[in-house]
Amino acid sequence: MNGRKLFIAVALLLSAGDGHAQFGSQVLDTPVTDVDYSDRTTNILKALAQKYHVVIGASGILTGADNEIVRISIAKGSLKDVFQQLVEKDPRFEWHQTQDGSIDFRLRGKPLPLVDVNIGVFDIDNPQRSDFPNFLVQATEIKAWQSDHHCLIQELIIGRIPANWGHFSLHIRNQPFGTAMNQIASKSGSYFWSAIQYESDPCSINVTP
Repeated sequence: MNGRKLFIAVALLLSAGDGHAQFGSQVLDTPVTDVDYSDRTTNILKALAQKYHVVIGASGILTGADNEIVRISIAKGSLKDVFQQLVEKDPRFEWHQTQDGSIDFRLRGKPLPLVDVNIGVFDIDNPQRSDFPNFLVQATEIKAWQSDHHCLIQELIIGRIPANWGHFSLHIRNQPFGTAMNQIASKSGSYFWSAIQYESDPCSINVTP
């Protein structure tokens, strides 16, 4: 395959400090002050997640290098204002609030199929961040998707381990991969996750909880 495609899967839920997610319009109404970033969109989302305890991800297909720098600045407003300014400055993305109160950022017209793969059974008890490669790769539905798309999940865990990674259990039945990642990010206190697939030979995906 020629070039590179970056698939990013992102969804957002506002989480309280105790690790329990809050749902509904209050996610968008969260007040912000002195927001000033100049970085890649995904890096800005990660910074916002850690500052405001918002679970953040994104989804879509991006062709070429992901090196576009975006500048946003809001003296006083809400997370909704921040999200709207992000898509105005980086029109590759769009966002909406889902029925369960989460917010999806997607690259326009370019969905990531892996995010919507339904997982029948997913059980984890007090996992460490480094445990996730084995957990996710062993899911029957993820194995089937990899086989169908000739794509491997490699270096599933990348980046520094969050200092506040919490203790939690998760028992999922018949929920999409993206929903599972939202819950992991919320319950663990990491607040940010991404699923990135690079166009390469062989195809490979990096997922970061």
